[in-house]
Amino acid sequence: MPTHVDISENLSISIQPVVLDQLLDGRYQVIGKLGRGGFGETYIAQDTRRPGHPKCVVKHLKPLSTAELDSLDDIRRLFSKEAETLEKLGHHDQIPRLLAHFEKDREFYLVQEFIKGHPLSQELLIEHGSSPEAATPLHKEPQERGDRWSESQVIQLLEEVLNILAFVHEHGIIHRDIKPENIIRRQQDQRLVLIDFGAVKHLQNTSAKSSENIARQSDVTVAINSAGYTPIEQIRGRPCLNSDIYALGMICIQALTGLHPRSFEESLHVAEVLWTQQAQVDPELVAILTTMTRYNWKDRYQTATEVLQDLQQLAPSVPEVAPTAPALPPAANPIYTPTKVRPAPTQPEASSQPLPDLFPASESLRTNRRTRETERSLTPTQNSESGQAEQTSLNQRLRQLKVLLKPKMISRLTGIGLMLIGATIFGGYLSGAGSSRNIQTAELIERQDEQLITTLTGHSSMVTAIAFNADGNIASASTDKTIKVWDITLGHAIQTLTEGSGESPAIATSTDGKLLASSSMGNTIKVWNLDSGELLHTLRGHTWTISAIAMSPDGQTLVSSSEDNTIKIWDLETGELVKDLKGHTAPTTSMDISADGWLLVGGSADNTVKVWSLPTGELLNQFRGHSAEVHAVAISPNGATLVSGSADNTIKVWNLHSGALINTLSGHLDEVYTVAVSPDSQTLVSGGADNRVKLWNLYTGEPLYTFRGHTSEVHSVSISPDGQTIASGSWDRTIKLWRMPQTHSLP
Repeated sequence: MPTHVDISENLSISIQPVVLDQLLDGRYQVIGKLGRGGFGETYIAQDTRRPGHPKCVVKHLKPLSTAELDSLDDIRRLFSKEAETLEKLGHHDQIPRLLAHFEKDREFYLVQEFIKGHPLSQELLIEHGSSPEAATPLHKEPQERGDRWSESQVIQLLEEVLNILAFVHEHGIIHRDIKPENIIRRQQDQRLVLIDFGAVKHLQNTSAKSSENIARQSDVTVAINSAGYTPIEQIRGRPCLNSDIYALGMICIQALTGLHPRSFEESLHVAEVLWTQQAQVDPELVAILTTMTRYNWKDRYQTATEVLQDLQQLAPSVPEVAPTAPALPPAANPIYTPTKVRPAPTQPEASSQPLPDLFPASESLRTNRRTRETERSLTPTQNSESGQAEQTSLNQRLRQLKVLLKPKMISRLTGIGLMLIGATIFGGYLSGAGSSRNIQTAELIERQDEQLITTLTGHSSMVTAIAFNADGNIASASTDKTIKVWDITLGHAIQTLTEGSGESPAIATSTDGKLLASSSMGNTIKVWNLDSGELLHTLRGHTWTISAIAMSPDGQTLVSSSEDNTIKIWDLETGELVKDLKGHTAPTTSMDISADGWLLVGGSADNTVKVWSLPTGELLNQFRGHSAEVHAVAISPNGATLVSGSADNTIKVWNLHSGALINTLSGHLDEVYTVAVSPDSQTLVSGGADNRVKLWNLYTGEPLYTFRGHTSEVHSVSISPDGQTIASGSWDRTIKLWRMPQTHSLP
């Protein structure tokens, strides 16, 4: 596992700021203040020991807390390491050089080259109202439209900054604060310079520097957040190399649309920024920017070089268009002073490396993207009277289209040929959409007999909770005070635990299937080893009935919600209580953890859903909209969506990141007790007091199936890890296994 050095997290702004005209290190005379960031204050100074007293930038840092480090020597070591990093980065002509670094009275200073020019923000949107730093990523403010750039301008911006980032990332550095204010257009040659490396994340001993390797790190960093430009993993303290790529992509989208990134919502369907309606842009450039700004870091480009390779194929096809905005005149009082263009260093710059000709690979990549974009554009987003039948017909045609457009079959085709073939296929296959409406609709109604696999019987009282294990078996809890583990292929219980449950049990299993936790009548939680049946821990702390239990994906943490209005976080290894989350004003009825282990959501009888950071316990957001108690919550596996079921008979679908209400689903005839989202984040399953299990298209809100068969309330649903089987537990003492319908799965 790589070791990470981040001096900016151990050094912070001085309590006693530098004063005007102060002489630092007997050399640097402060003449003005540039700004203040999360880790330091920045000043303009004159170097009194050099002819002409040239200006420079001085960043003043101070130890945040010596108690956090073993000794002052550790602080000095970190500071020296940071200085070495900045020294290496300064070899690039488009990064300011580090001129000096020194310590005075246990406070630390960096001196860097001062660049004359203007920030890119002057060429983009001029902010109105509150500053970006004052806004949170969950709340967007309307912004006035600024000047729009041409595609050729944006491509040039991409090429310049990506080459800088390739150089930075090659040194194991994540900038973490890419935004227009930190990109300077140098007056001397109009080239772009990347500044403000005070928030860099330095990755040591990383043999294969990639976003995936970095994302696996165990240490959490201080979150650097420039609203609109910062991706979710960085907000959560887990930046990756492609966190910088996301930020650059958002700058380019801002340039093309003239709108600040906070103006855009994210698509629930694919977890990406919705911006293409705001500008007419070449589809290939859209595909590149879309991949740069995916919500999930795993779905983005992993390196700057990958983006450059795709961009190399695109650039020749984009005509040069005159800028839509007039060139900015030189500033009357420029902020940055001149610098000479440095000769190429002995170590080759990333920007000077020739890019290989990977046309077949990039063509295949863009083909996949084009297919995905076409599918999304053809997917209905609203309910209609023919919605179910049309969706089925359309899905069948799209699946045929995907076969015909497999990359292996078209890798030898040119882009023009591909588009002609695509147009022919679309015209032929989609012309029949909407026909045979009545027949298809009739075929889709109430086909639970075809979908029911089996009914598991064995509990002597109400089944209140079920959960699939990693191996595909099912654990169930009942008011008969037993927990059973079922082999679904055999159709009977293979293990029974008799000490864990009371009248309102809840259960959870670890991702590796080795641990099971259950609640009991005495407001306690029992943790079991499923292999041996051994009771490992009994957790005590709640003062009322425990309503839900969940385990973190890494198997280290257990979370429980209770009717005592609290959510408690436990260390699974030691059984110790770690955090006690309070905020709900009524019993907490339900709870879920995101697939990445960073977010925790809780539903309550106070009609709200709250979102916390699981690592820190910080309350991040609150969703209001239900008119009655929230019985159930679930986060989609892709981390984009939150679903809540309520006693008001509705299900609400929320954008987990922005907090926006996406859809309200009405169809249950009584209270909704349970919800679950399929592993592919496409299908929602719900159950309730109307004895029914319902399936919904998560993206459109369209009802897909209704399974009838239970003779009493459905209090728990779960979906198998492979997404093929649905389990429902009912107060009729049974567990039913249903086949996930394939005709409604999204292509």
